[in-house]
Amino acid sequence: FGTLEYTSIVKDQSIKMLEDEQIWSIVEIDGWMLFKSLQRIYLYNLESKSIKIINAEHKINMLAKVDDVIYFQEDRKGLFKIENGVPKLVSDDSIIKNNFIVDIFKKDNVLLFLTQKNGFFNLDGNKLIKWKTSSDKLFVGKIVYSVKQLKDKSFAIGTISNGLIYLNENG
Repeated sequence: FGTLEYTSIVKDQSIKMLEDEQIWSIVEIDGWMLFKSLQRIYLYNLESKSIKIINAEHKINMLAKVDDVIYFQEDRKGLFKIENGVPKLVSDDSIIKNNFIVDIFKKDNVLLFLTQKNGFFNLDGNKLIKWKTSSDKLFVGKIVYSVKQLKDKSFAIGTISNGLIYLNENG
């Protein structure tokens, strides 16, 4: 009837959120909704209405879904994937530990990461290797805020105060 109905999962499930906690990302996978704050990831089962909580020691920078796998980056610890509601370390490479990962993609069957200040990297085993392109100079001195991979596999990259960068799928 054109009327929206709001239900608070926090109230319904008596979840004790942290003081001033805010949700920054929401992702759906296999009947679960994942809500990312800076300190936690809440996993909410849509059918059973059960809740699981992943607590972080440090700030959770990013949450991404790639090929039905959920990844997240915890500051100073590394990249994790969530398997059966439990975080599993994927890589603790120094590039991941010391750079803010904006988003993750799949390119040529490997994970491709875009960092906030240092461009793109590929994951080889558990090590990151710079994805060298003719566009690398575009990232110098810029801070990336957001990125979307378009249907044609190109990238639309939003920067802070430096406009939009458009890259084809080859960079």
